Amino acid sequence: MKGGSFWRVVTLLMLAAVALPAGKGLAQERGATLIAEGTTTTTVGGQRVASSRQLENVVLAGTGFTAGELIGLWLTLPDGSVIGLDDDELRADAKGAFSTELGLGSALPVGLHRFSARGQRSGSGAIVPFSLMAGQGPNATEGTRISLSPATARQLDTIELVGTGFQPNEMVALWLTLPDGSVVGLGESNADKSGMIDGSLFLPGALPVGRHYFTARGQKSGNTAITPFVLQYGNGLNVPGARMAADIGRVPQRSVVELSISGEDFMPNESVSFWLTLPNGSVLDLGEANADATGNLDFELYLDEALPTGTHYLSFRSNRSEQGGFAKLVLEPGPQEPGQE
Repeated sequence: MKGGSFWRVVTLLMLAAVALPAGKGLAQERGATLIAEGTTTTTVGGQRVASSRQLENVVLAGTGFTAGELIGLWLTLPDGSVIGLDDDELRADAKGAFSTELGLGSALPVGLHRFSARGQRSGSGAIVPFSLMAGQGPNATEGTRISLSPATARQLDTIELVGTGFQPNEMVALWLTLPDGSVVGLGESNADKSGMIDGSLFLPGALPVGRHYFTARGQKSGNTAITPFVLQYGNGLNVPGARMAADIGRVPQRSVVELSISGEDFMPNESVSFWLTLPNGSVLDLGEANADATGNLDFELYLDEALPTGTHYLSFRSNRSEQGGFAKLVLEPGPQEPGQE
């Protein structure tokens, strides 16, 4: 990119990384009503539900709560993962009702979601379905192009992007459409005097594998270019001998996995990085832990209900001796009520 700037795809993609406090998300809600009002309605499974597109809004209105109590909100995504929406500011009015407007971010996946609300004093709650549709993008302009090198890459790689056909010196907005139709903004780039932009783009593990589309649009001219891009799975273990180290088996959400890793080749006290590859190929960074003086390491992983069910892979790599491996685990649904772990 001109001017020495670089883009990074924002990690807000990884909605499943948002942990929800125990006691929310999967419990049955009773005693209140909740209504969602979007920009339109759509039929899902024979049921007519409120609907909006990404980057539009939805209005939630609830009744049947205790006057003045705080209201907790959360959103269950199509894959069953949960995002807490609580901000400690939403309260019922004197009649036990509330209304709030929420923006629907471009990183939210398309599909059938469910909003939940619960009074923090009364315990009364309700759930309402809501359908999110893909946001609409502009059409391509003849003579305006984007090229990517390489056109196919892996997670954790860096690619080069070049765009031509824009007005000289105009600002060019860039965004990425994911395989599920959701959209992620990549910021802006300043075209040079020939109307060209270029730069490097790091592809984090949070990006799902599959066919994506890069879009660039001139802010002044409206000139637009769109190009497809295929992202493949990348585990980040570019070290000789990386292998499947263990099969943990099947474990439920809201459980703790304890791992003891033998350190034949670990250096004493060196740091070891961990990350988790989800069923859709996206990756969560789990941080680091230090081996002990003998090169051994104990590691605990809490599997909360925000993680989707299915086959996951826990990867590790030592940061000095560069030893790595995998551990496979199958995550099953957790208990429907908190406290039943």
